[in-house]
Amino acid sequence: MEEYAANNFACDHYTISKQIIDKVNNQLRKFVDNCDNVMDFAIGHSLCGCTGSGLGALILDCLVFGFRKKRKIGFEVYPSPNLSTCVVGPYNALLATHLLLDHAEICDFTVKLSYDFICFEKYHEELYCYKHICLNRKILRFNLC
Repeated sequence: MEEYAANNFACDHYTISKQIIDKVNNQLRKFVDNCDNVMDFAIGHSLCGCTGSGLGALILDCLVFGFRKKRKIGFEVYPSPNLSTCVVGPYNALLATHLLLDHAEICDFTVKLSYDFICFEKYHEELYCYKHICLNRKILRFNLC
């Protein structure tokens, strides 16, 4: 992709992500075909930036039309109101939330600041420190515990 969405939900959701959604759907279809019994889909993404909110909402939208009878469970991370570096973070979160409420059966909304506190308390390190475990594994661990 040569374009850049510049932290804009609408730019990513309606233009840039449309270029790669077919590849994502093909990989998802292959993954589902290799499973014996798919019960649910769980998607975890940030709602602050453009890719997490725009592409994440588009993937969820495709799951709704491709797998109507399967539950869609979302683990969403909201931007911290006073620590966000992205000016349009609340705008992205609002637009993505609108789509999530239409398409996901279960949504677990968490503010990013709470992950920062948990990481610091439990691991004695910042969330952005990649020494022991990558960021996605940390967030998944918090959501599943």
